Amino acid sequence: MTATGNSLDRPGHTFVGRRQQHPDCRAAARLEPGTARAGLSVRLDEAHHYDLEIAAG
Repeated sequence: MTATGNSLDRPGHTFVGRRQQHPDCRAAARLEPGTARAGLSVRLDEAHHYDLEIAAG
């Protein structure tokens, strides 16, 4: 997957998601950014999200 956009604050970014179906949940992910950046978000909409980002080095 190739990222687009530089922020989740505006529409038009690359995003793959899954809707949370229950009040409680647990999730796990493995990120391998290689020489680029990778990230995870807990997202409601453009104005409400928590983001984690990792980069090489």
